[in-house]
Amino acid sequence: AEAERKAAEEKAEAERKAAEEKAAAEKKAAEEAAAKKAAEEKAAAEKKAAEEAAAKKAAEEKAAAEKKAAEEKAAAEKAAAEKAAAEELALTTVTPEELEHNSVLLNAGLKADQKASKMNIAWGKVDSCENYDVYIQYCGKAFSEVPDATLNTDVTSVSISKVAGKKLKLKKNYKIYVVGYRTVKGKKIILAKSLTAHVVGRKNAKYTNAKKLKILSGTKLELKAKQVSFVKAKTTRVAKKKKLLTNAHAEEFRYASSDRKVATVSKTGVIKAVGSGSCTVYVYARNGYAKKISVTVK
Repeated sequence: AEAERKAAEEKAEAERKAAEEKAAAEKKAAEEAAAKKAAEEKAAAEKKAAEEAAAKKAAEEKAAAEKKAAEEKAAAEKAAAEKAAAEELALTTVTPEELEHNSVLLNAGLKADQKASKMNIAWGKVDSCENYDVYIQYCGKAFSEVPDATLNTDVTSVSISKVAGKKLKLKKNYKIYVVGYRTVKGKKIILAKSLTAHVVGRKNAKYTNAKKLKILSGTKLELKAKQVSFVKAKTTRVAKKKKLLTNAHAEEFRYASSDRKVATVSKTGVIKAVGSGSCTVYVYARNGYAKKISVTVK
């Protein structure tokens, strides 16, 4: 009986110890599982946080890049708009000096004469002009607002056979002028305007035109600052027995300087030296025939 009791106690002790060991093992396994789970959860959380941080950073970088691109686009558009505005302003702005210079070039080749049943008109080329409008009317009548001919920049002459839709009256006197311009957004920008040439019809019984203009005072001048010179000119008439038109139409001679900083010329043909350099003084007959005087100021 004692042996059985002792064996039972040893068995119970072994079972208890085995149970304790099992419980300890299970506890350890549970703790390890919990630690593993915690580690996995931590790793997952850290991964998620890293991914979220990366996504946030990418979103911020994308937003910054988009903002920068938008700013650059806006700046480029602004620069383009400012450039376009500046170019348009340059195209639509004509200074008095530019207008005067271009008009001198236009007048340099101005010539009008009446042959057969047509009026032949020519003018000087102005590179900045895209088109030329030509106007013709009988002396004593107002010019029409609509040009009688429009030519492109490469054409500097035209023959006109009608005024106000009717054939030329060959006994009448005519007045003619030419305008050079460019078009910006449908608006004409005047760049040059000729003087008004007055021309006698070939069948006029009383009056005739100048066919030649001669400078009697010399076509080359060398002047010192403030020195003056008087232009003397003479015209040769087409018909010697007929008269030239009177000053009621235009002065017999009109004048212009290509550079008034070098020399000026008055309405009466007085050339005055202003500053050193060279320029050209033009003398025009009533019908636009012109002669040049080369002026050098020392």
